[in-house]
Amino acid sequence: MKKRAAKRRPNHDGSAPRLRRDGRWACNVSLGFLEDGKPIRRTVYGATAEACTKAKTALMAKYGRGLVATGSQTLGEWLTQWLEMRRPHIAKSTHWQYQHRLERNIPEHHKRLQLKAVKRADVLLLDSELARRGISRDNRAKTLQHLRAALETALSLDLIHVNPAHGVKVTATIADKAKRADPVHKALTDAETDTFLTAAEGDPLYSLFYMMFSLGLRVGEALGLRWSDVDFSSQEIHVRQQVKIFENKIEIGALKTMASYRSLALPEDLAVVLEGRRWIQDAERDLLGEAYTSSDLVFTSSLGTPLDRHNVNRSIRRICQREGLRVFTSHACRHTNLTALLRDKVSAEVVAALAGHSSPVVTLTRYRTVFQDEKRLAVMNLAARRARNRNASSL
Repeated sequence: MKKRAAKRRPNHDGSAPRLRRDGRWACNVSLGFLEDGKPIRRTVYGATAEACTKAKTALMAKYGRGLVATGSQTLGEWLTQWLEMRRPHIAKSTHWQYQHRLERNIPEHHKRLQLKAVKRADVLLLDSELARRGISRDNRAKTLQHLRAALETALSLDLIHVNPAHGVKVTATIADKAKRADPVHKALTDAETDTFLTAAEGDPLYSLFYMMFSLGLRVGEALGLRWSDVDFSSQEIHVRQQVKIFENKIEIGALKTMASYRSLALPEDLAVVLEGRRWIQDAERDLLGEAYTSSDLVFTSSLGTPLDRHNVNRSIRRICQREGLRVFTSHACRHTNLTALLRDKVSAEVVAALAGHSSPVVTLTRYRTVFQDEKRLAVMNLAARRARNRNASSL
């Protein structure tokens, strides 16, 4: 009887599943050719023949969408592709920041590395090179964060077998440590806050300063606040948008995270300050007439136009220098509010919810300033402790 010829498989369909000695099933897949003409081959595995076939089909589908790293795909090419994948999921200004850091901070010789060949040593050397270039620790940390996320996506798509940036931490340079000692972003003491607010009375941005110290809003959230977000009857403020700067232009857009969308109680003293702000804004509108830019924003310039954080920080600096106070930034108002709540024994979970943090860990690790008086009170009096122990043992 004539032997029947084996049925020929279609081109690029890969091999049929075969059972290995270790009990697993395996398929070979051809994914085109390299520039030198060598074929690109992959092997997929499964517990059953059906699972192996599904893995092969999934790999070929990824390759068809350009999501499989061939031997020639570089780190730079993958970062460009990853940025496009992230575009629909993040704000335009955030995407620009990602792209700007990756393009500017990652050297060309790192971008030319094959994606599958990037090693942990390459990531460590990247941080060292950026430090030598004088790039700040925060900037380097954010660059590494973006790189780690891009490589994690590559790992989830089976483009690489391990994330070489996993567990790599940015090390602080001497210059970074000196900058950390600069208190511009740290919380103000109660006395410093009172002195500043007293000095700021009569300033056009006084009501803004008062609100940021009262509620701990991010400066962009405060500048994006609308009168329709302020409910005087129910004594609530709804945080729904923020003012951002994108390509040197002021934009109003979405908040940083889902946790940032929140409703906060409106304290009576702040309500009085905001009523005064509304009276001033109405007077400015009546004075300028059609020249006034009408909007629903609570905090605007005297012309009705939106403010940006640079305006706010300049005003803070001017007041501090005039009064001989420690110079700080608008973000220090947020630090001051959250630190005060934590010092008053408000639970970290509640403070995180008020701050718009997704986790209380962020609140405790980044926003809790320990003041000198707290450290002074916490120092142990050894003599008193020994005396207490003796008294306790004698009972």
